[in-house]
Amino acid sequence: MKNWQKTENGYGFLQEMPADRPMRVLQLTDMQTVDLTHIRNATRDRQIKGAYFKHGVYGMEERTYAHVRTLVRETQPDLILLTGDNVYGEFDDAGLMLRELIELMESFGIPWAPVFGNHDNESRMGVNWQCEQLKSAPHCLFVRGAVTGNSNYAVYLTKNGVPAFALAMLDSNGCHNVGNPAAPEEGVQPDNVDYDLLTHENGIYPDQVDFYRNAVRGLPNAVFLHIQIHAFYEALQRKYGYTQGTDVTTDREGDVGFYPEHMGEGGFTDPDHALFEAAKAADCRAVFAGHQHKVDSIVRWQGVTLGYGLKTGYCTYWRGGATGGTLHEISADGSMKSTHVYRI
Repeated sequence: MKNWQKTENGYGFLQEMPADRPMRVLQLTDMQTVDLTHIRNATRDRQIKGAYFKHGVYGMEERTYAHVRTLVRETQPDLILLTGDNVYGEFDDAGLMLRELIELMESFGIPWAPVFGNHDNESRMGVNWQCEQLKSAPHCLFVRGAVTGNSNYAVYLTKNGVPAFALAMLDSNGCHNVGNPAAPEEGVQPDNVDYDLLTHENGIYPDQVDFYRNAVRGLPNAVFLHIQIHAFYEALQRKYGYTQGTDVTTDREGDVGFYPEHMGEGGFTDPDHALFEAAKAADCRAVFAGHQHKVDSIVRWQGVTLGYGLKTGYCTYWRGGATGGTLHEISADGSMKSTHVYRI
């Protein structure tokens, strides 16, 4: 079920590609399910219910699970990727949401591979516990990795047992402390059992870039992570004349999507473009993220496709008409086609 082997590029999970068609890889992102029985204080109770449940409609996690079941049924994937904020850790202090997520994913009998986002590891259960739950799930392809973060590993798509395409799964870190001025009640508590195992500033760190280079060496590849890289911001500016606060339709030269959610440059990871430069030098086909729930842009920039996976489900915020998943069809010749699958 889990084929963890040493390859010429190091250890990774091997997944054989279909003989007669492209590999169908479904990306789900930012499900960010909430357990309303574990709200830490009255301030957060008012904030979360006022922001996301002001119309009195609850059960968003069940609607999200139904959303996922429909996506899997429609797309028939060979592999499912979860690109972070899979649960809203601050509201999962008992671990119920992660347990439910694992139960949901295991119900499909399909290999699935997650990375953490900036919210997953806020849970008082601790990142050690979370990692063990994922590693123990029979169909979950997950290891913590030995570099900065807690979800760095490779999945190799093979042809006749030989790696033909690499998926680099990277932790973009950024599980910030309670007391952040932008959201002072949100985040990981200083007394969290695994506080010292978290990297609180978002980023792709030098050892992660080195890991990426080694893991994909000589193979066409794609990167999946949670927080989008700065090269996307650069593409918006240079290709579309983007200025902060202006919505952009990304529709040139084969690009698709809409960018209506505005984030300052500091919100993007890889500001020095170390990962992006490594990707360009390493035959990278695409870098896909999540994080900005309202964005569904996929743009081509300097030879690499930079895209946002479609926000999955109805927990926290979303843009009407822009929820679902993103299907990546990957062929043994190294080609990769990415298409949003909208579920309104």
